[in-house]
Amino acid sequence: MEEKSLAGKSEAIFLEKFASALKLDYQYWSKLSYWTLGEAIFLCMDIDPYRRENILEDVTVKGVEVFLDLPCFFEKSYDEINRHCKTIVDFCFKCRNRYNEIRTIAYRSFEAGGFKTKNIHRPYEKDSLCLIPSSFLSWVSEKDFKIPVEFSEIFKIEGKITPLGLPSMTREHTYYSEELEMAVAAWIALYQDGKIKTNRGHKDQIVGWLKEHYPEVSKGAIERVATVVNPNKKGGAPSIE
Repeated sequence: MEEKSLAGKSEAIFLEKFASALKLDYQYWSKLSYWTLGEAIFLCMDIDPYRRENILEDVTVKGVEVFLDLPCFFEKSYDEINRHCKTIVDFCFKCRNRYNEIRTIAYRSFEAGGFKTKNIHRPYEKDSLCLIPSSFLSWVSEKDFKIPVEFSEIFKIEGKITPLGLPSMTREHTYYSEELEMAVAAWIALYQDGKIKTNRGHKDQIVGWLKEHYPEVSKGAIERVATVVNPNKKGGAPSIE
């Protein structure tokens, strides 16, 4: 009994090291202008998307050898690696189930206009729907899916996530207004979070922020929203007393 308990603790320690080795480079992924749906789901699961095929397909065909480059396997004998096989297969099985669950919900939300995408054709890649990160992460927050703490903090610092917490900001809401969402999000990012440069014209900065975070929106919509958000209705920087 004691031997079984020790084996269980050993596997738990290994699993923790294994999951840690799969973690993503938050800084790198936060700088990309879009993610595919497959990448985005793995980012939410706190797993490097470059390991997606290993987890979804390879482990069932090639076994755990696809992971032997990870630090948790360094200096381990063949017998030790073999003992960890079931732990890894179980981990991948749970990841696949979670991936398929989020994927189904995401596709239904996309069809209902739940988040924004980029019109980029990538037929060579599975789940190649191209997502605007800020829009997808707002949707993730609305659905109460877990976001890695480190990842969430990076995006909040950059003003990319706008957890408004308002029912009218939910895209599935009957009276949802995209331009209202844009205006509130821009105001929070630039004025509440202190990103605005007071020695420069505000409208250009507002327009720049809107173009970065809502690239598919028309020029006319961006102009309307920028006019609403800009505290100086004459267009320039507010005078400093």
